[in-house]
Amino acid sequence: MPRKTLLCGKSLPEESAAAIEAQLDLAKARLKEFLEGEGLNFSGPRWRIAEAIVQSQRHLSSQDIVKLVQAKHPDIGTATIYRSIKVLTEAKVLRETLIDQDGNGVYEAFDESHHDHLICLDCGQIFEFESEDIELAQNRVLDQLGFREERHRHVIYARCLSKPDLGNDTNC
Repeated sequence: MPRKTLLCGKSLPEESAAAIEAQLDLAKARLKEFLEGEGLNFSGPRWRIAEAIVQSQRHLSSQDIVKLVQAKHPDIGTATIYRSIKVLTEAKVLRETLIDQDGNGVYEAFDESHHDHLICLDCGQIFEFESEDIELAQNRVLDQLGFREERHRHVIYARCLSKPDLGNDTNC
C-alpha cells in the first residue's frame, strides 16, 4: 500500500481504491436509508459533499470540508455544506472524531471500528492507532467505579521524537 511521508519522517498509509469504493457504497446506502426515514430527498449536492469527504481519507474541520467541497464543486454553497455536515453525521456517514484546540469539531468518514488519535503538536497531523492495553485499562476503570461506557474519545497530543533538524522552525 503506498504511503505518504511527512517531513518528520513518519509515514501515513493510503487506502486502496477498492477500500475507498467500498466506503463510498456503504456511505451512499446509509445516507439513502437515513434520508428516507426522515422524509428527506437524496440530493446531488448532499451526495457530492459526502463523496468528497470519504474520498479525502483525512480528518477535516468544518472549514476544511467547505474548502474541499468548494474546490471540487464551486456551485455548492457554504450554508448547504454546513447543513449537510449535520445530516451526514446523523446518517453515520460522517463522525465528529475530536475537538481541536480552538474548540472546533474535527470529522472523518464514519467507520464502525474503534480507534484512538494522536495529534502531532509540530505539524498538526492526526495519526490513528489502536491499543488493546488502553481499552483494557479503560474497562478496568469502568468496572472499578461501577460504570458502563456509552462512548469515549482518546486523544494524545505529542511531539515527534524523530523530527529531523530542518534548520529552522518549520513544522513536520
